[in-house]
Amino acid sequence: RCSVPEDDLTCDLYLRTLEFFTRCGYEQYEISNFARTGRQCRHNLKYWTREPVLGFGVGSHSYDGRFRYANLSDMNAYLRTIESDGSPVEWESAVAPSAALEETLFLGLRLNRGIDWQQISESYESKQLKSYEGTLNEMCSRGLLERQDAVIRLTPRGMLLSNEVFQSFV
Repeated sequence: RCSVPEDDLTCDLYLRTLEFFTRCGYEQYEISNFARTGRQCRHNLKYWTREPVLGFGVGSHSYDGRFRYANLSDMNAYLRTIESDGSPVEWESAVAPSAALEETLFLGLRLNRGIDWQQISESYESKQLKSYEGTLNEMCSRGLLERQDAVIRLTPRGMLLSNEVFQSFV
C-alpha cells in the first residue's frame, strides 16, 4: 500500500531536489523538469507552449492549433480501421478561444521563463484578458506570481502552490 506524504514533507523534498539538481549542473526549466543548458525536452515544451503535435499509433493524441484528436485506444479496433482504409481518429474536439487562453496561462506558467503578457495580448481579445487582470494582481500580491516588465512567472513560493495558481485560471 502506498501513502502520500504530508504537504510539509513534499515541500521539503521538492526544495531539496531543486538544490540537488542545481549542485549537479542542471537547471530547472519547468515545475517538474530539469536539464543541462540547451538540453530541455523539446517534446514536453511543445505541450507547455501549445504548439501543434502529431501523434501516431494506438491511443495517440494530436493537436493542430485549433483541434485536439485522439486515435482509437483499442489495438484490434485500430488495426481493423486502418486495414479498411478508415480513419483511426476516435474523437476530435475544437479548442474554444476561452479555453485556449486558459491553457496558454496555466501551461505557460509551468515554465520558469513564464508567459509574455504582451505576446498574449497580441493573440487574444482584450475583453478575455481583462477578466484575468484581477486574478493576476491577486496572485502577485500573495507572492505566488511576479511581473517583470511583460513577463509573468511563478515565484518560488508559487511553484510550491502552483495548482492553486492554475485553478484560478480555469
